[in-house]
Amino acid sequence: MFFLQAYAPLGRMKVVANNPVVTSIAESLGKTPAQGQSVLPKSANESRLKENIDLFGWSIPEELCAKFSEIEQVKQIRNDSFVHPQGMYKTIEELWDGEI
Repeated sequence: MFFLQAYAPLGRMKVVANNPVVTSIAESLGKTPAQGQSVLPKSANESRLKENIDLFGWSIPEELCAKFSEIEQVKQIRNDSFVHPQGMYKTIEELWDGEI
């Protein structure tokens, strides 16, 4: 298993933290949704910093990882700025291969 790291890798944390699949997996592991999101913890809140750093010595079992596929996938950013009649992508549907 590996983690993908980026700024807000799973989108806005409020959206992720409130997802029933994510919260149920976190609860079953005795963790918070934020603890499974990133290997680079960040917070200005001392208790959350301690919680975020508590990420070693555990992993998400395969059967629980499979539950992540139940989450509906949506594009929060359409990237309209990459679309132009004279450009490589003429329409937003072409940019996303019809998967908007």
